[in-house]
Amino acid sequence: NGPSYPSDFIPFGTANRFNFSQFNLMLTPNERKSVFGQARFDLTENTSWYVRAMYNQRESLNQAAPEPIFLGPDAGTGNPYADNILISASNPFNPFGFDLISSGPDANLILIGRRPIEGGPRQFFQDVDTWYFATGIEGSVDLGDNRYFWDLNYLRTRNEANQTNFGSYNIRRINLALGPIGNCNADPQCVPLDIFSGPGSITPAMLAYIQPVIRDYSENNLQQVSGSFSGDLFATGFEHRTVDGAYRPDALTVAGEYNGVPSLPTSGEYDVDEYYVEFNAPIYSAGETTLEVSAAAGYSDYSTFGGETTGKVGFRWQFGDQFLFRGTYAQGFRAPSIGELFGSAARFDATLDDPCLIGLDGSPPEADCSAFGVPAGAQQANSQISVTTGGNPNLDPEESDSYSLGFVFSPEFASQTSWSERLDFEF
Repeated sequence: NGPSYPSDFIPFGTANRFNFSQFNLMLTPNERKSVFGQARFDLTENTSWYVRAMYNQRESLNQAAPEPIFLGPDAGTGNPYADNILISASNPFNPFGFDLISSGPDANLILIGRRPIEGGPRQFFQDVDTWYFATGIEGSVDLGDNRYFWDLNYLRTRNEANQTNFGSYNIRRINLALGPIGNCNADPQCVPLDIFSGPGSITPAMLAYIQPVIRDYSENNLQQVSGSFSGDLFATGFEHRTVDGAYRPDALTVAGEYNGVPSLPTSGEYDVDEYYVEFNAPIYSAGETTLEVSAAAGYSDYSTFGGETTGKVGFRWQFGDQFLFRGTYAQGFRAPSIGELFGSAARFDATLDDPCLIGLDGSPPEADCSAFGVPAGAQQANSQISVTTGGNPNLDPEESDSYSLGFVFSPEFASQTSWSERLDFEF
């Protein structure tokens, strides 16, 4: 006659949770193959041309526990095939004898969760190819009593990654296999799915219908032209970089049929021109005491957010061979990456502890949230909370100011002892 409540049910608690850690790998297997070559040709006595090239291939594997299937409005996946599920009474494995409906006035389904161990662990195989090529001309020139060094170079790198995922599920086919038997029969490949019975109830034929092979592809490219001119007292240079990247998920993922974390294709590029100048000037010298002051300035012009200017000043005060004082002040910034700028919206299952609820381990709430309508004794049902992340093409760079001050003491009386000859302090 089907299950009855409450005699056929037990309260869900921590003891019923799945131990996924036993499927995780302690060591990630990987195999690398690499070839590298370089050559240098002397064009003149003070000028040379160099070439460097490298190719690297990595094959690796990541493994995770069997992928869970969450169905119903409390699944929180954001996927309509999962959140708006209908498990029909005509499904031969529905033990209740009536439709389980997740939405509308007749809704009677909140959440169904199943960790189908029959499908095995999720396995992610990566095949990554990296190419690197650089060439340039460098040399030196004497101007008066000073020698200066210069170089002009070109760099090109490319990284391609193919990932193949076994052990995930097609949530559209799960929806169809659990729904009205007539809809399932309309698809010659469809096999009704048993999601209610114990381990082993999902047969190989069921798995063959709902378990696809997922293939994702990504690439990153960099081209760079740079040059520099430097001597003992100063250095200057420029650099032009073009960066682009793309991510192409499997067609099932784009169509919204992938049961795992959803994602969309992403691509973008930017270029930057940078210029810098650095000075190192001896200010004072008397006997064994010297004082040097350094300064640097740089300007970066990004196609995505415009120009940024940074600076740096510092000093180095040496007292003989034993004492050295030094300090710097520097400005910096970090430009947003391709993903941070152009990444499409994607779900991220963050691990979070709700301070208003009883913890998964039975620990009491960290805060009294009754004023917000949280009932007393409520327990957190899931430690993974789905959030949406994505890029923003209007991002500005992160900026920083850093300061350092320190001294070095190298005592002469300790030079012949077994303990450290140098004390170095930095603030």
